[in-house]
Amino acid sequence: NDGIVLVYDLGGGTFDVTILGIEDQRFSVLATDGDRNLGGFDWDNAIMNHVVSELASTHGLVDVLDDLDAVAVLRQEAERAKRDLSTAEETTIPLPVAGASYTVGLTRERFEQSTRPLLRRTQELVEDTLDEAGLGWGDIDTIVLVGGSTRMPAVRELITRLTGRSPAEG
Repeated sequence: NDGIVLVYDLGGGTFDVTILGIEDQRFSVLATDGDRNLGGFDWDNAIMNHVVSELASTHGLVDVLDDLDAVAVLRQEAERAKRDLSTAEETTIPLPVAGASYTVGLTRERFEQSTRPLLRRTQELVEDTLDEAGLGWGDIDTIVLVGGSTRMPAVRELITRLTGRSPAEG
C-alpha cells in the first residue's frame, strides 16, 4: 500500500532504521540511520555479564571469562536465554566451569532492566531518523520489525508505547 513505512531492524550485530515512502509501487528512502555496533549481540553480552557477576558473588568464581570453553558455552546459553525470555518470565543459564556445573537464574524483568540503555539507544536513533525525514509518529503508516532480536517483548512494547499501535512483522 502507498504510505510511509518505518523499518526497525535489530539484527544480531547491527541496528538500522529506515523510513520509506511508497507510492505507486515505487519505494524512496526518506531517511536512514543506524549503529553498526549495536545489535542482539549486546543483549547477549548483558546476559553473560549477569551470569559472570552472579557466579562471582555467589560462588567466588572471578575468572570465568578466562576459561575459553566456558565462554563459548556461555555465549550459546546467553543467546538461548534471550530467546527464552521472549516467551517466558524467567529462565536458567547452566554453565560448566572448571569441571563443575553451575546454574544462574534470570528474570525477564532483570534482563530488561539491564538492557534498558540499549533499547533507549535504538529509540534515539529512530527519533533522530524521524527528525531527519521531517516526520512525526503520526506520519508513519506502518512500522515493520525486522531481525531476530525484535522478538524481544521490550522492543514491541517500546514501539507500541511510542506509536500507540502494534508493529507489523517483517
